[in-house]
Amino acid sequence: MIINEAFQKNNTKRGMNRAELKDGFQISIYEGYISKNDDLGTCVFISHKSTDTEVAAAIAAYIKDCGIDVYIDVNDEGLQIVFQNNDSQEIVSHIQKGLRLSTHVLALISDDTKESWWVPYEIGYGDKAGKEISSMLLEQDEVDNFPDYLKISRRLFSIADFMDFITKLKRKKAGDVVISETAESLRLPDINKVSKYIKEVKVE
Repeated sequence: MIINEAFQKNNTKRGMNRAELKDGFQISIYEGYISKNDDLGTCVFISHKSTDTEVAAAIAAYIKDCGIDVYIDVNDEGLQIVFQNNDSQEIVSHIQKGLRLSTHVLALISDDTKESWWVPYEIGYGDKAGKEISSMLLEQDEVDNFPDYLKISRRLFSIADFMDFITKLKRKKAGDVVISETAESLRLPDINKVSKYIKEVKVE
């Protein structure tokens, strides 16, 4: 079967971190059209506790390797500056901007997440803005269940669930393009790069 060339090109191109877009470009996109639709295509906002930044960055890199854009705060220079200045209003503004630039939210849950003020805020804002919310437990002995506020959204209970989540994002990224799906067109990079971070949860 012949794969549609446009999809094949998009499928092999590495995603970007939209946090690295220059502020003027972000603002012009937002004021122009990004608030109305997702012309920029699929993007996953990585919601996480600051203590889980290293793991979150590894998962974000894997998602980018799959050809899907992410927003992860560690590369948002403006956000890092206002964090250092403890400017609460500007912190909220930057987080909201990141969520506006995204189509999906993936919450990474660890034992430290219960101490986070920002993860519940990002989930709540993203849900109200119509973003698709998913969550996944990080591989830590201490955390063994999802917080109640995430039990109404999609939960990824295993590595297989995470791979299914990514595969569906790749299909979504293709949009309305008609393709002949093959195993090659939806093949993911080596999952071993991030599998050690994903907790396998027994579904009761």
